[in-house]
Amino acid sequence: MATRPISLRIPEAVKQDLEQIAKRFGASPATLGADYVTQGVRATQHHCIDALVPNHSFMRV
Repeated sequence: MATRPISLRIPEAVKQDLEQIAKRFGASPATLGADYVTQGVRATQHHCIDALVPNHSFMRV
């Protein structure tokens, strides 16, 4: 799937958390952020999606 860049404004504390989590998983903050936004959109569109089952591309083996 092709991706397109966007700009988001988030609090500094959230940016730091995102960077720490991304580092822990060996992903870039951009990849992690994109996955979080994608999952949030899917969860909003389909309320029955279980939020406890992550589908982050950086976690795939």
